[in-house]
Amino acid sequence: MEGDRKQRIALDKLVWMNETRGAFFADPFVMPSEGDTDRVVIFYEHFDWKSRRGRIDRVLFNTKEGTFGEKSKSFESDYHLSYPFILKHGDRYGFVPEHSQANDLSFFEIDSEGFVSGKQSILPSMPLVDSTIVFWDGLYWMFATHAGQQDNSHLYIYHAPDLFGPWVGHEKNPVKVDKSNARPAGQPIFHRGSLFRPAQDCASHYGAGILINEVKVLTKADFAEEAVAEIRPQPGSSRDFGLHTISSSGDITVIDAGRLQSILHPALDRFSGHFR
Repeated sequence: MEGDRKQRIALDKLVWMNETRGAFFADPFVMPSEGDTDRVVIFYEHFDWKSRRGRIDRVLFNTKEGTFGEKSKSFESDYHLSYPFILKHGDRYGFVPEHSQANDLSFFEIDSEGFVSGKQSILPSMPLVDSTIVFWDGLYWMFATHAGQQDNSHLYIYHAPDLFGPWVGHEKNPVKVDKSNARPAGQPIFHRGSLFRPAQDCASHYGAGILINEVKVLTKADFAEEAVAEIRPQPGSSRDFGLHTISSSGDITVIDAGRLQSILHPALDRFSGHFR
């Protein structure tokens, strides 16, 4: 099929960021460039195996040369951080990281270099996982799972008139129970007037692949979506254990993939990359 062929070509053109011993990188998101068109800032989870805790790092990517710059820390907490979801509110860019261990969901404002310059609470006292926010049909909508045994299978939706609330739960929460197609997997996609939601396939194992869902119905009282595409690891590639998160800005798309690091001590080792 033509779609499969194009996907194989795109995956073959991936440029991978260098590995770091003792850590893995996951959940990449890209901040749009509003000045220097030859570079973008990519945010991602830096998970340290020794401390068993993630933080948010950033790296510059030269779009003209197709090369990564030096990696550096953007934000760290006493609690685990991941999934630095990028969004713009007014004239401010920021990320909303997964911070469920702290029961906190906040907007961290970032400057043009990708460093945190402020924090504002969005939805306190909620252990939300991989919160993904979109402005659609006059409202802000948030897709997330809840920390715990159902974090890969039960999808919840919240809506609000503004990013900072008040947030209200969807009448049908959880709107979806499906381990193969519930947990958010990156930036929503707008295409030809339709909204598409990436979701993780965790049926066989965490982050096995990505499904792209077309949102058919999204109201305060109802929700429906349909899987229209899948993104899977290339068979025989060095990172064929899973694809986990995908996000885009303009013609730059970032993605992470996994491989088994050891047969005796299997561990998901994820790396962020991009294709155009």
